Amino acid sequence: MDSLQETWEVFWEIYNDSFPEDEKRNLQAQKRLLDNPKYKILPYKAKNETIGFCTVWELGDFLYVEHAATHQKVRGKGHGEKMYQGLIKEYPTKIVLEVEPPDTEIAKRRINFYQRLGFKLNSYDYVQPAYDESKKPVPLMIMSYPNNLVKDEFVDVRDTLYEQVHGLK
Repeated sequence: MDSLQETWEVFWEIYNDSFPEDEKRNLQAQKRLLDNPKYKILPYKAKNETIGFCTVWELGDFLYVEHAATHQKVRGKGHGEKMYQGLIKEYPTKIVLEVEPPDTEIAKRRINFYQRLGFKLNSYDYVQPAYDESKKPVPLMIMSYPNNLVKDEFVDVRDTLYEQVHGLK
């Protein structure tokens, strides 16, 4: 069984390899989050080996999936789908996540992946704030499960993310 340190090291390796610089925190900021009771790193294991993770925020009436990835050596083998199916089963609530706009083939494939799992693409304008002063804000889109968000729900989700996840007032 993985020790906490081994799990952290695998998480950090996958996290760093999977996300662009402007869409992730630095090591110090990521470690600070571990003390936040609303934030959780959920490891995904296959054959007792951590091969992926979801980082989630439990934000009252919805769950926000901030980051999710599998190790590059197991991508394309159905693990991401199983990971999300387990998450949906564990959190039978409204779930939201961010995706890049469908401007590239990879972004379109990612959106299709989430749509096959039952997520809906919302068309409201959204920008992920910069994680720190060395990073840029990122124009993204919000996907939601199991239903699309009406405008008021989207505004509540956006404002909650800005305040609770990004520390903006």
